[in-house]
Amino acid sequence: MKTRDLQTFVKAIELGSVSKAAKDLFITQSAASQRLKNLEERIGEDLLDRSQSTLQPTQPGTLVLSYAKRILALENEMLDQLNPQQSKDHLALCCTPTFGNVYLPPIIAEMTRVFGQQVEFDFVFEQPQKALDGLNQGLFDVAIIEHLKPLDKRSHHFECLTPDQLIFVASKHYPIESGVLSLEQVLAKRVYTRKPGCSSRALLEQNLAERQRSLQDFESLVVSDDLRLTIAQIKAAQGIALVSKALVHNELKNDELVGFSVDGFSHVRRRSMLVQHSRLHQPLMQAFIHQVHQAFEPH
Repeated sequence: MKTRDLQTFVKAIELGSVSKAAKDLFITQSAASQRLKNLEERIGEDLLDRSQSTLQPTQPGTLVLSYAKRILALENEMLDQLNPQQSKDHLALCCTPTFGNVYLPPIIAEMTRVFGQQVEFDFVFEQPQKALDGLNQGLFDVAIIEHLKPLDKRSHHFECLTPDQLIFVASKHYPIESGVLSLEQVLAKRVYTRKPGCSSRALLEQNLAERQRSLQDFESLVVSDDLRLTIAQIKAAQGIALVSKALVHNELKNDELVGFSVDGFSHVRRRSMLVQHSRLHQPLMQAFIHQVHQAFEPH
């Protein structure tokens, strides 16, 4: 049994098709199909259910998948120990700008301290759906996103993280009160929001729709995909915004901004981490997962 056949099998399940697995492994589709055929002949069972829109493991395939991931992880660990100077581990993460700005810097610092030059990190900030698409395509090893609806937990290892508390903010010089306000008080202001696809905007739109209102009912609407620019404009008393409370923690603490909520609105969104099964048991990924959870511990 060849590990490359196991690798192709795992990749085909992760990406949902033989063609995507072949592309990810830089081989032809016929070569990928032959590897899968070799594996099925060696096992003596059909390992893939090809009747679905995306490839799924059969019952024997599920068992083989579990062992294949462990075998591949052990192989990588062995090679790393045999060639510690020649081999660098790599971690590709996609996360939302909120997580990236608030939580990622200390995580990177600690991972760099522990692993030094033996690891290469690749971090990308994207909206939730783009992060999930990249994970499904094998572009990323791990994705961390905020979201409103439950996620499909079948394709990747899934971990629930601390939910994200959102808050409306404005400059202390902006003509608006703090505390709990009515929707009408808030609609009379200029609101800054993100582009479609961002969960903070989706949450605001959901709250408004439940009251038969929309973003167009605000006095003025400004769409910005730059969090730093948005915060700068809010601090300059140019309007209000619904943002992660963690993102403006220091500004609220220093009284640069005031926070308020809207009566009856939901101000919480889910946060989750999804990991490629093939990377889950590797020491680097385990250390990263640990650091992510540590980031939410009270200090």
